[in-house]
Amino acid sequence: MFREKEVRRGIALLDTMVPDWKSRISLETLNMAYSKECILGQVFEDYNTGLLALNLLGDEPLQYGFAIYAPAQSHTSEVYASLFAEYERLNAKLTETWRKELTNYGESV
Repeated sequence: MFREKEVRRGIALLDTMVPDWKSRISLETLNMAYSKECILGQVFEDYNTGLLALNLLGDEPLQYGFAIYAPAQSHTSEVYASLFAEYERLNAKLTETWRKELTNYGESV
């Protein structure tokens, strides 16, 4: 699975910091590409609030499976479209990893 180790690290962090976090997750609406539908968005209302609550800085969200960085918009539109398509593809893979890990976690979410 894509970034399985990082997602497991994110699960462990949330277990420590927010014991009831799993009860706030909807696997049906989970989408790691969107601020309010990603794991942190569902637990903390939006992605940035989650980063602040967990005190995650710099590239730390990547280390916990919470993010794939979006491409900078300073590229030409053709290059940006290609990079954005890759960003969407990777976020879909990350979303699927979170779904599988939470399903396998042993608790119904």
